[in-house]
Amino acid sequence: MSAFWNKLFNGDDAPQLPPDVSADAEALTVAEMEGEEAVYVRVPWSSITAILAHKDDVFGVAQLRLEVLTDITEAALLITEDDTGFAEFAPQLTQHLPGLDPAWREEFAAMPVTGEAYVLFRRA
Repeated sequence: MSAFWNKLFNGDDAPQLPPDVSADAEALTVAEMEGEEAVYVRVPWSSITAILAHKDDVFGVAQLRLEVLTDITEAALLITEDDTGFAEFAPQLTQHLPGLDPAWREEFAAMPVTGEAYVLFRRA
């Protein structure tokens, strides 16, 4: 039995899951939970109508949250800075969404935790 746990915790032959959020030239992909299963939703950049950003207090720690609004669904996609893949995904926003300030993360990090949503991006 210990060989199983060693493999699991050492990463030997452990299954590799896709990141919670990722992006490429055509779209972003976000993991949405349906019960206990992750369903990966692919959203073309051209379908994004707005991104709302807010900082919330999550168990005493400030957390950046992005709500992605699209013209293909009424429900917003939630992306947090704790999602796997966020560090690689965040810089791509300015590449694919015209008019988004490249310094958005630094400016947002300096804002107080209020839970108030700010419009980070709105398609013209």
